[in-house]
Amino acid sequence: MTSINSVSSTTITTKATEQESELSAATKAQLEAIGIDPSTVSSESQAQALIANANGASFKSMLGGQNKTNSSDDTYLREAKSLASSIGVTYSSSDSIEDILSNISSKLNQMMSAAQMNPSQMQMIQMYRSQLDQISSNYSQAQSASLYSVN
Repeated sequence: MTSINSVSSTTITTKATEQESELSAATKAQLEAIGIDPSTVSSESQAQALIANANGASFKSMLGGQNKTNSSDDTYLREAKSLASSIGVTYSSSDSIEDILSNISSKLNQMMSAAQMNPSQMQMIQMYRSQLDQISSNYSQAQSASLYSVN
């Protein structure tokens, strides 16, 4: 009887591990948005590391380059739209980046209220919140820098 329970426990653990290695739809969308084929990624944690690395690299290249405000605005708008799509926020082509970021923040607040007792959902929401904060901060910095640039 003990060995059967041990086997069942191992089977359950293996199935839980397999489920953890599957990528969420949101993560797959984020990988595709940065040009990475989701089938080449083996786990959610690896995917999140690749996403974070790509976001950091794009920010560093923007800081080092002589990008004009419009091209960096387009980048932040693309990132905001990608995040919005990942969490189910709809937007129109006429929405400003500020509108989209505000709508994302509202949606994350709603998600946070609904997921209070679910640690894995809370962790995912925190990841989204971190991405939102990064986009907002980078956009604000770019806007501030453009005020001081000499044309």
